[in-house]
Amino acid sequence: RRRVNRLSPRELDVVAAVGCRGLGLKETARALGIRPGTVADHLEAAKRKYLASHPGEKDLSPRAAALRWAMELRLC
Repeated sequence: RRRVNRLSPRELDVVAAVGCRGLGLKETARALGIRPGTVADHLEAAKRKYLASHPGEKDLSPRAAALRWAMELRLC
């Protein structure tokens, strides 16, 4: 299950920026050279993958999921 729900390299970048550094959508987009909407899409994908690999979890915001991924994957 975890292999299927691995984060892509770009999702990892976004998770690290939001979860570790506490950047917002615009700041993350600027730092990574992508659009804020793309950052939001990556956060939603990370949330979806987090919930799929942690079945007991419910009702997380994308930012909370990014923080949990960052801590679990030791990105900070």
